[in-house]
Amino acid sequence: MTTGNAPSRGDAGRALRFPVVVFDLDGVLVDTERVNIAAATEAFATVGVKLHESDHSLIVGRHPLDYVPDLAQRHGLPPSIALRAQRLQTEAWTRLARDVPALAMSCRRSGNFARAVSGSREPGTSRGHGCGV
Repeated sequence: MTTGNAPSRGDAGRALRFPVVVFDLDGVLVDTERVNIAAATEAFATVGVKLHESDHSLIVGRHPLDYVPDLAQRHGLPPSIALRAQRLQTEAWTRLARDVPALAMSCRRSGNFARAVSGSREPGTSRGHGCGV
């Protein structure tokens, strides 16, 4: 996280207050293209597929739930591989997002967080709307 100013040594042990806390769980604010390409490359390597630069266009700007089936089909993998990848991806995002509503509420109570915005239509995103932000 970038805060603009790093705390000084004298701040150790004191609670830090930030005027705003930003959650980016879908790569809208933070460039995640390289991370997604690396993750897809590693994941497909586990089933013996080497992704090439020409595959990157299927990854960039898309959610793994959308690009994994396309990459699997392109490389002749059975649909079961794509379904397994989608299930694993959903489980991973669920684990990551599980504590976000409580953290958002904590931030809001301390005056640090007022709104949540997302362009995502993923089902997990709507769960965040129940945290009062």
